[in-house]
Amino acid sequence: MYGGRTSAVKKAMPVHPMVETAYRVAMDCGEIDEMVKEQGWLEMDAANAALEHCEDKELRETLREQFEKLDSPAMRWQLLKRRFDSKYRAAMKKAKQVVPEPVLGVDKHFLRWFVLWHAYPRLDVNVSTGLNHLLKSPFCIHPKTGNVAVPLDVSKIREFDVTACPRVDVLINELSKNLTEEDMKENRKILGYKHTSLAPYVENFERFVEAALS
Repeated sequence: MYGGRTSAVKKAMPVHPMVETAYRVAMDCGEIDEMVKEQGWLEMDAANAALEHCEDKELRETLREQFEKLDSPAMRWQLLKRRFDSKYRAAMKKAKQVVPEPVLGVDKHFLRWFVLWHAYPRLDVNVSTGLNHLLKSPFCIHPKTGNVAVPLDVSKIREFDVTACPRVDVLINELSKNLTEEDMKENRKILGYKHTSLAPYVENFERFVEAALS
C-alpha cells in the first residue's frame, strides 16, 4: 500500500506475516473501535471513499447499500468486522450467532487494508529527507516555537499535554533560578537539567537507552 490520503494501491498477493501481525495488534489493542468513531473513518463520505478500494463491484455496492441503512460509524464498523475479520467471525460462530458468508478473492483483505491504512504508523517524505526535522533526534528545538522535542513515556501517554512541553526560554529561566553560585563555580552545569522541567524527559530517554543496551 502506498499513496496519499486520497489514493492507494492494493495488490492481490499473500499477506506477509508482518502485515498480519500489525493488523492483529491494531484490532486487539482495545483502542481501534473508539478510534473509528472519534476519527470519523466510517462517516458516510469517508466510508464511500474507502469502498472505492474494494475491487469487486458487486461487493462494493452491497457494502455501500448496507452502510447507508446503518445510522452510525460504529454500526458500519461492526458490519465490516462481521464480514472480514476471522477472529470476530469465530467469536460470533462460537456464540451461535448468524455469520455472513466469507468474502473471497482479493477483497478478503479489504479490512486489513482499511485498518492499516488508517492506524499503521507512517512517516511522510519530509521526515525522511529533511535533516532538520524534529523527529530526527530527541531534544531538538523548534526554530519557531522554541518547544523542545521530548521522548515520551508511552505508559503515561494519556497524561501528556503538548502545551506543557519544555520550551527553551523557560528552561533558561529555570536554570538561572535553580543553579546556585556554588554550582556554577564547581562546573555542575552538566546536571543542570535536573533542576528544570526537562528532567523527566531526559529520564525517559535514559530508561529507553538502558533497555536498548541490556
